[in-house]
Amino acid sequence: YIIQSEELEIDDHLSYEEKPIKILDRQQKILRTKTITLVKVLWSHHGLEEAT
Repeated sequence: YIIQSEELEIDDHLSYEEKPIKILDRQQKILRTKTITLVKVLWSHHGLEEAT
């Protein structure tokens, strides 16, 4: 993938800050002794197919 450099602010360590745009999905996963929440987030500079 190629990211347009003019859209990003790259720091001295050659990294950039990702910002969440939208929460796409939220699920509850029930384990033996606890429940965890799984959240699918749309991040800036990524498309829907890359949402985590």
